[in-house]
Amino acid sequence: MSADGVKPQRGEARVGALVADKYELVALLGAGGSSAVYEARHRKTDGRYALKVLDAPPNSREAERMLREARALAKLAHPNIVRLIDFDEHDGTVFIVEELLRGKTLRGALDEALVLSAREALEWLVPVLRALAYAHGQGIIHRDIKPENIILSEEGGAIVPRLVDFGLVRELSTDTSLTRHNTLLGTPRYMSPEQAWGRLDVDARSDLWSFAAVLYECLAGVAPYDGGSEREVLAAIVSKDPLHLRAAAVPIDEDLADAVMFALERAPEARCPSAVALEQKLASIDAFAGQPWFEALFAAHKLRKSEAARDEPAASRRAQSIAPREPSTNETRAALPGPASRGRWLAVTLTAVTFAAISLAFIGPKRSPTATSDSPVGERHRADAAQRALMAAAPSDAASEPLDAHDFNQPDAAQTNLDDAPTPGADRPLELRAARARTRDAAAERPVYTSRSRDAASHGANAAPIVDEL
Repeated sequence: MSADGVKPQRGEARVGALVADKYELVALLGAGGSSAVYEARHRKTDGRYALKVLDAPPNSREAERMLREARALAKLAHPNIVRLIDFDEHDGTVFIVEELLRGKTLRGALDEALVLSAREALEWLVPVLRALAYAHGQGIIHRDIKPENIILSEEGGAIVPRLVDFGLVRELSTDTSLTRHNTLLGTPRYMSPEQAWGRLDVDARSDLWSFAAVLYECLAGVAPYDGGSEREVLAAIVSKDPLHLRAAAVPIDEDLADAVMFALERAPEARCPSAVALEQKLASIDAFAGQPWFEALFAAHKLRKSEAARDEPAASRRAQSIAPREPSTNETRAALPGPASRGRWLAVTLTAVTFAAISLAFIGPKRSPTATSDSPVGERHRADAAQRALMAAAPSDAASEPLDAHDFNQPDAAQTNLDDAPTPGADRPLELRAARARTRDAAAERPVYTSRSRDAASHGANAAPIVDEL
């Protein structure tokens, strides 16, 4: 209302009017279908604010929606969300007062640059993603994420992205009486498929789709669904997958492109599930390590994990620390042999046990078959027997002399020529040489094995011995 009680006109004609006898409208900032936003000056404090005036009566559906916006903003206190100052109705005019942000919208930045670098796009949009994660944690869905509703506020020489215009907000804890079924709310190019269908049960994943569409446009210079009439855009959103970002944009990091496309999945259940999940994916992209926004994002991710670990009950943490660690799928797969491998090992084991039992039954009572030159066991027995004979025949001063293992571990041909081969022990007593001869004669009387026994021994310890006694 003006000072003289005459209701001013809309838009520029309203500039200079006085609202609620204290807010003077200084300049028009923007106008929508049912409201307009002005820069306003408080007459007593001289403070500057953004004042949204409703162009509808106080008992209208639009007035109820503005009240819901004010209630939602009253619950939100985040550095990247516009701050609520006041809400009131005076002399038939409903209005909401918010802090005044100096800067330009993301739409204005895109109009100037057309395409943003990945670094710049993420530096501006990751804070908005954190704001969404915070709002969703409070049970509030924005439902109108678009470049026009992201203000690049100039604060202290820096650009601080701020999310504004909660006019289509939905609170999950309240009913949906203000939204009729099959009613479209939002901007078509940034509507999620479920929102384009006019569904009432949209949740946080709808905001995430809209955010990804904005990020897609920043990187590619065009929205994922663009061109044609609004009806054609909506039909494409609900029926077609968008062109992959790597094909639509200039060369871009593969992990970043995949993260954006994951959030643009048409089916909500196939989509990136939350703003926190998308934030974590962005925090894991090594290509952006070192960037200030990335380091802040990574630090926030680490802080969130530490807070979750701190809030976990101490008893639960102790139980986890003493519980045996379950092997991962890859570890289990590597440690356990496959079905075919287990079957082969079982067959080999059973065969070895069976032949060992047969061998013990047939040759266990016999002593000589074990002392063969063709098997390590036989050589060991023969060496033991020879050493006992030498110890018995050698003088006391020779008994302590270490024996040459070469003398007892060579094949038969080498053993036959022991006396002829030059050895360091050629000057040993005759009794020692006689003991060697007796050992050689005893070995000559052992049973003869065919070459199959050597073949079996060459196949390793798991091969069953094959014995042919003559």
